Amino acid sequence: MNEILHADLFFLITAVAVIVVGIALAALLFQVFVILRAVREIVENVRKASGSIEEDFESLRTEVKGEGKRVKTVLGLALGFLTRRFLKSRVRRKKKISTEE
Repeated sequence: MNEILHADLFFLITAVAVIVVGIALAALLFQVFVILRAVREIVENVRKASGSIEEDFESLRTEVKGEGKRVKTVLGLALGFLTRRFLKSRVRRKKKISTEE
């Protein structure tokens, strides 16, 4: 009889432990699902933001290319003007030197 009482007590304690562990696992899984849902929303927001950032960079790149062409044109004109002026002054000096000899 004592052995049956020990076996019943063992199964009762085991059953209570299994129920407690099951409830704890269910609560843990619920929290994991809540966290995964929040992470999914964050990832979607980041994905949308990265798309808009990509569009912004494309428009910025287009503007920089346009401004770069303008700057290149202005610098080309300025450098052309300066080089022509510098070359003219050198040519005049050479002519003056050659005529004096």
